[in-house]
Amino acid sequence: MRSCIGGCLLTMLLATSARAGVIRYDLRYTFVYQQTSPTPPTTPGVYVWSSRVDLEESGDASLASVTTPGNIGAFLFPVGESSFLASRSFASEASMNWSFPAGAYTITIAGGTLGGIAIGLNRPAATFYPQAIPTFTPASLSAIAAAPVTIPWPLSFNSFSLPSGANSGQTTLRITAESGTEIFSAPLVAGASGLLIPANTMLPATNYRLRLAFSAQQANPSTGFPGATAIVAFDRETIYAFTTKAACKADLTGDTIVDDADFVIFSDAYQILLCADASMPSGCPADLVPDGLVDDTDFVVFSQAYEALVCP
Repeated sequence: MRSCIGGCLLTMLLATSARAGVIRYDLRYTFVYQQTSPTPPTTPGVYVWSSRVDLEESGDASLASVTTPGNIGAFLFPVGESSFLASRSFASEASMNWSFPAGAYTITIAGGTLGGIAIGLNRPAATFYPQAIPTFTPASLSAIAAAPVTIPWPLSFNSFSLPSGANSGQTTLRITAESGTEIFSAPLVAGASGLLIPANTMLPATNYRLRLAFSAQQANPSTGFPGATAIVAFDRETIYAFTTKAACKADLTGDTIVDDADFVIFSDAYQILLCADASMPSGCPADLVPDGLVDDTDFVVFSQAYEALVCP
């Protein structure tokens, strides 16, 4: 696929008022690490190049592409309702830079209410990756191993400073399921070193991945898409795979202990008996042996947990 992806549309520019539908577009180079212990990772496992276009409305464009300095084109595929993304993985930084080198790129959109628009975006020869490698602290990893999902998780990690060549930066923490589906995302300022994951963000006894990214960017107002931001980013991302703690079903208050507060909730449900009763709390959490009833079989399970006090 040659430069016609971008070049053939270069002359089909719209009036300035119509181009406000583009929010941002970027080129991004990422070193990806795996953290498997409290020891900070040191060597990337994979190198990822990507390009993304974010639009105001889903109908603003139906096609998007990027053309490299070597006159090679790549289509961006729809993600979500109003974004397009292309991504390639490599075994080395050298192979990533060979395929997507420094120089002038052309970002093109077409097929929607904005019509056909193409604009250049230059990747500088000098890279400016953050010096720090994202790393979760030992305290965070201990919390992940011990904390139930029913309480907030305080996560802490190192921070980074903007390197020379960057005028903008961002720390991002995401949680994804094994399928890759994102279930939580928090963009933070570049110097951030922690945040609180809300209770019940995840399911118990389920595999997830924490993804901590440091992004150093040249972010500037676009000269071709008025109102948009043009970004060239050099990132480092660390992934930590984990499994959430199994549920402590008798802990009806979600505070990691089974005590009198849980007993009050259980006894009220025991008096109601039927999970289908309109007065039963939603989800019938006291039905510890799921059979549609809160009865003596559930009481046996609850009493054992009550005697143990602390959730396993």
